[in-house]
Amino acid sequence: MEATLTTDKMASLIASRHRTLSELRIVAARQYKVIEAHEHSKLMELLAIKQGLINRLIDCDRDLDPYRQQDPEDRQWVSDQKRDQCRVMIEESSQWLDDIKRLEAAAELLARELRDEVSQQVDEVANRSQAVNAYLGVRKTPPPRELFREG
Repeated sequence: MEATLTTDKMASLIASRHRTLSELRIVAARQYKVIEAHEHSKLMELLAIKQGLINRLIDCDRDLDPYRQQDPEDRQWVSDQKRDQCRVMIEESSQWLDDIKRLEAAAELLARELRDEVSQQVDEVANRSQAVNAYLGVRKTPPPRELFREG
């Protein structure tokens, strides 16, 4: 009976991890779209949500660590159906984690490209501003006094 309770606890943790990865995948996809749309305030909100999900995922993984040391064949399941459900959730979770990693890499690349684009635009504005200021500086300089001596 105790072995079944342990397996039930593990199944509950697997389900929690599965839900968390599902939510994290949605947030990662939304993050890419928000970066693409230059919606910086929404990005900050998403990053806060994402951090909470990452913390929850870390907790799930830490709680699952003891079960990783067990031989899966020694586990006693309430039913074969419950075992199959866990197997499916583990497989989906693995796929979703790969999806999240790809989305994160794509979002990071896009953010870098946008940052570089903005940096280039700022440099161009600064260069134009310097040119205008230099021109205005030459134009505003009063003529030398020697040229206007009376006498």
